[in-house]
Amino acid sequence: LLTSPPEPRSAVNKAVTFTYVKSTPAAPTDVVAKAAVKSAVVSWTAPADNGGSPLTGYQITATAKGQKSVVVKVSASTTKTVVSKLAAGVSWTLTVQALNKLGAGLPALSNPVTPIS
Repeated sequence: LLTSPPEPRSAVNKAVTFTYVKSTPAAPTDVVAKAAVKSAVVSWTAPADNGGSPLTGYQITATAKGQKSVVVKVSASTTKTVVSKLAAGVSWTLTVQALNKLGAGLPALSNPVTPIS
């Protein structure tokens, strides 16, 4: 008795897993700075996109022409802080960046402020 060879098996479907490539966070929004005595109070809204990784904090950088930059880091739950040690009578701009484990996200600029003495 002759038997026919088994029929070929169909291709086995393999599960495909997509990996989300994480990135740094988007820029915070609604950044507003207010002048104070040799300081500035800055507030912001957390970015809608954290880059696929939880926020670890924020970095605020105050810059002014002819002045040394002042950098402050705060926790991820903070959306308002005081940046001290700013020269009075000088126009400063504050930049807020959200941070996650991959680093600093896109910067968001505040309005210029001139601290008082």
